[in-house]
Amino acid sequence: MANRSGEKIAVRMLVNDSFTNQIFAGNPAAVCLFQDYLAQSSTPDSEVSFPNYPSHLLQKIGKEMNLSETAFVVPKRIKGSDGDVSLSRSHYDLRWFTPTVEVNLCGHATLATAHTIFKELAKDGGSLPQTLYFNTLSGELTVKLVSNSDSLEEPRLQMNFPQGFPKKITLEESVVGELMEALFIEKRESILEVHHCEKTRKLVVEVTNSHVVKKLKPNFTKLMQVGFPDSTVVKGVIVTTRASIAEPGEEAFDFVSRYFAPWVGIDEDPVTGSAHCVLTPYWSVKLGKKHHRAFQASERGGILGLELVEEESRVLLEGTAVTVLEGKINLSL
Repeated sequence: MANRSGEKIAVRMLVNDSFTNQIFAGNPAAVCLFQDYLAQSSTPDSEVSFPNYPSHLLQKIGKEMNLSETAFVVPKRIKGSDGDVSLSRSHYDLRWFTPTVEVNLCGHATLATAHTIFKELAKDGGSLPQTLYFNTLSGELTVKLVSNSDSLEEPRLQMNFPQGFPKKITLEESVVGELMEALFIEKRESILEVHHCEKTRKLVVEVTNSHVVKKLKPNFTKLMQVGFPDSTVVKGVIVTTRASIAEPGEEAFDFVSRYFAPWVGIDEDPVTGSAHCVLTPYWSVKLGKKHHRAFQASERGGILGLELVEEESRVLLEGTAVTVLEGKINLSL
């Protein structure tokens, strides 16, 4: 990109709560919009592209926001038949950063980003795309507008993500003991099965009931010290169980879960799209169906609609988001 070193710019930033229809619930994500800056760029060629922004700058912003994820998005440039360059309304580059690292996939920050883009596009009165296309480290991801609301106050969105299929593993009892101690699981019989997804490096621990899930009080230092075998690389732990119709509030759901990822700077993630890309194929096998409604039982809580598209190895995740905060972040390039 052109040398504009030292230039000061103000970039729009929003905080949205994802997988909820009310503020202070679901999972908050920051969304950083570089769109205005690129629109004003004096060098409208393919060299000026979001992926070329220095990662260390994006990481500093992610650390400053101190949310589980900060999303950085910029529209693709398209050249018309007349040679003029404009910004696409449907195709974007997207990256995600925790306070400590860049991650390959993030569901709630993608939902937050799409929520922002659809609402911004609706303001200018132009034609509204029904699908957004995001170029990411996990390949092309799409988010479809499925809401019937013309106002787009709380558009319902459907994300199309790659599945992560977990395989059953057997851990040494000493390792199981370390895991129980780290998660504060009191009884060995509370753990039914353990699975591992090599692709996403997520461990799935199925337990007997939601009381076990809700009572977890992890010691995150001990969790990162659990002696998993070298063949089982773990960057996140999902604890899950089948929902019970006898448990108040669970009758509308198929399964519940919580997710912990101190390895990437997130002790407990309130609502996690990427974890449900693993949980959806897991519970589809267990329950014998492909459509699910899930609840992530963190303190903030969140609801996800899920569908396994088995023939394509994809998971469709549905949810809504709400905007909590909007402002600008001042940067020096």
